[in-house]
Amino acid sequence: MSESSVALEIEHTPDSPVLRVRGARSRGFSASDGFGYNAGSITRRALTDWFPSLGGPNTDTLLDLPTTRARSRDLARNAPLATGALNTIVTTTVGTGLEPQAKIDRKVLGLTQEQAAEWQSRAETLYWAHFGAEACDIEGRENMAGLQELVLRSALESGDAFVIRRFRERPGDVLGLKLQVLEADRVSNPANALNTDRLIGGVEVDGDGMAIAYHVLNRHPGEFFTPGVFAWERIPAFAARTGERQVRHIMRPTRPGQRRGMPLLAPVIETLKQISRLSEAELAAAVVNAFFTVFIKTADGENGMAPIDATDTTTASGRSVSSSEYKMGPAAMLDLAAGEDVVFADPKRPNPALEAFFEMMLREVGVAIELPFEFLVKHFTSSYSASRAALLEAWRAVVTRRGWLVRQFCQPSYEWGISEAVTRGYLNAPGFFESPLLRRAWLGTVWIGSVMGQLNPLDEVNASEKAIQIGISSIAKEAVKNNGGDSEQIHEERVREHSARVAGGLEPPVLVPAGASAPATSTADQRDSADQAERQNAGGKR
Repeated sequence: MSESSVALEIEHTPDSPVLRVRGARSRGFSASDGFGYNAGSITRRALTDWFPSLGGPNTDTLLDLPTTRARSRDLARNAPLATGALNTIVTTTVGTGLEPQAKIDRKVLGLTQEQAAEWQSRAETLYWAHFGAEACDIEGRENMAGLQELVLRSALESGDAFVIRRFRERPGDVLGLKLQVLEADRVSNPANALNTDRLIGGVEVDGDGMAIAYHVLNRHPGEFFTPGVFAWERIPAFAARTGERQVRHIMRPTRPGQRRGMPLLAPVIETLKQISRLSEAELAAAVVNAFFTVFIKTADGENGMAPIDATDTTTASGRSVSSSEYKMGPAAMLDLAAGEDVVFADPKRPNPALEAFFEMMLREVGVAIELPFEFLVKHFTSSYSASRAALLEAWRAVVTRRGWLVRQFCQPSYEWGISEAVTRGYLNAPGFFESPLLRRAWLGTVWIGSVMGQLNPLDEVNASEKAIQIGISSIAKEAVKNNGGDSEQIHEERVREHSARVAGGLEPPVLVPAGASAPATSTADQRDSADQAERQNAGGKR
């Protein structure tokens, strides 16, 4: 080995691999200083005691998951900041519910525009007939909007959630499809067995790493009100006959090969807990300060008096004092013995530097969970541009979370419902079960939900109008962007309203936008108008 060469050896220890370096002495090179990055140094003062492990995606997750999950739920219940952050995310992501608009690929299916529109309208009607009611919930408590909120909140708090496709035919239901939402704790290894390369955290995988089954506990392990012996049910991920997926695992993995998710608050759990403690301590100190507490100080240091609520007491100087003499009131004067003095408790609260410190910590929390400070605390006091920038930044995270919720839960549930509707003959979809390509064409959808708030609605509408005029957007897209509505439904409502106003004599027959000229009429229309005017004039003469 030459003088300038460097040899690397990896020594495996029970904890983690350790890098050993040989022959790293030439040209003033020291391996302890790192090779190309200061981050690899082991001698820099800030890094000398920092040796994190190189654990795998499941080793780093599963060992800490139970404690992290419990702490996340505790914060969600008892820490106002954590509760508000989770509520904000759920409210902005789901709102009143994410709604599908059927958008089938009519070119692949060989349908006319009218045929496609008719099929889409019927599919949406069937969707709302089932998913718009509690019939879609196996417990019969929530409709699809409620289940969306439940699934998202559970996944954020616990790290993941599970939705199982069930079938229960109940009187009055349009479809037999039922959705069963499971909390993360109910999926675990049978008999709490150790993890293996094929069974990790209750998820059974094949040689390619694809989940092929989930092991579900018959009741929540922390539920003490449900008697019985614990038992696990192995639920295949895919149906044996059709190959359709039967279980949806709702999570956002951050590493390849990760089998279970971590709570959203995991990186900031310690910070949130300390903020909560600080807030409680400051509040307690402020309450003490509001009590206006008084202490009697004597010259010899002995107790000058009994508790203030005593009937009577004797001071250190031997003077008998009634409790009424120490009663405070407006302009009250206390007769103290020689050597006695009054000392007021002053905890120096509220702390004038507390607000700035809290704001700094909240910004740190907001960065970790993708909620700008203004959005996190619902307090927009900056300029219009800064507030709008914070709103736009928060909305990017909302759109991303909404996308994975639709991808992992909403769209699969829609597909389960449409599949059953086609099977029952409610929808005519040739090739649906024979061709995967045609199946995808029949199941095309666009999901819409609550829109981003507007700080200046007039500017937003003007921008939408301009975007439509120059051809970089459409009425349909701007309708979704501004109010989350369906442009076709809006058009039908406008036509219906205009017809009613015309019939009532409130508007002219032709709706002309402000500043625009009336549409040109044909020669036949002009002739009909002239004939009508002539008849009216003739009638007037009679």
